[in-house]
Amino acid sequence: MRSWLLIPAGNAARLARAAGLPADVMVVDFHADGGETSADIRTQAASWLAAQRGNGAGFARWVRIKPVSAPQWREDVAAVMASRPDGIIMSDAEHPDEVRRLGSELYELEQRHGFAPNSIPMVIEVGATARGALAIERMTHDPHPRVAGVTWNPAVLARDTG
Repeated sequence: MRSWLLIPAGNAARLARAAGLPADVMVVDFHADGGETSADIRTQAASWLAAQRGNGAGFARWVRIKPVSAPQWREDVAAVMASRPDGIIMSDAEHPDEVRRLGSELYELEQRHGFAPNSIPMVIEVGATARGALAIERMTHDPHPRVAGVTWNPAVLARDTG
C-alpha cells in the first residue's frame, strides 16, 4: 500500500469523488472534521464504506478516528463497523493503555458483527503531541497484536511544541 488518501467523513462531495481516484487506501477521516460528529456524518461514512465494499473497489477502506481521549470516538467506530472497514487508524495515541482500549472495543464490535477476532488491524498515529512523542518507546515495548503499523506527523508535533 503505497498511497493513502484521507477524506473528511463529513465531506460528501469528496467522498463521492474519492472512489475514482488512484489510491491504494481510502481513509474516511473522522478526526479531520474536528468537533463533534453528527449522526448524519456517521451514516454517510458508513454508507460510503459499505458501497465501496460491494462494488469491487481496487482500494482498501480504512477509518481514522478521533483520539480515544476525545468524546464520541466509540460512536464513530461503532457506526462504521457494520460496513467492515479494512482497518482503523488511531489518531493522537499517547499511551499503550489507549491502544489496548481501542483494541478491546474493536474485539467486542467484531464479535457483535460476526467478524473473526483481530481481523480488523490498527495503525497507530503517535507523536502528534509532545506527550505522544515521548510515549513512542513505551508503545514499542508493549505491542498490541492488532497493530499493523505506526505513523507520525512531525509537522503536527512541531506545531504542538511551538
